Amino acid sequence: MDAQCKAARLALRTATRSEYEAIVHEAKLTPLQDELLRRHILQDESICKVALETHCSERKVRRQIHKAYLSVSLLLPLF
Repeated sequence: MDAQCKAARLALRTATRSEYEAIVHEAKLTPLQDELLRRHILQDESICKVALETHCSERKVRRQIHKAYLSVSLLLPLF
């Protein structure tokens, strides 16, 4: 994972609930990205568990979360 994505992941994991909501709202994630990211970050579910429960492949979950991290990373200087 590149530095941008790591920074986005860290920012989301350490954010308060209201900060998390603000960041995710501003990033304009797709509904799928929002759901997958919430499960992975807020509910602390593994990629495998998220994939099983959402009926997506693990690859798709990883890819969508990566795209979400990239969208969030563009906003980090603002927060």
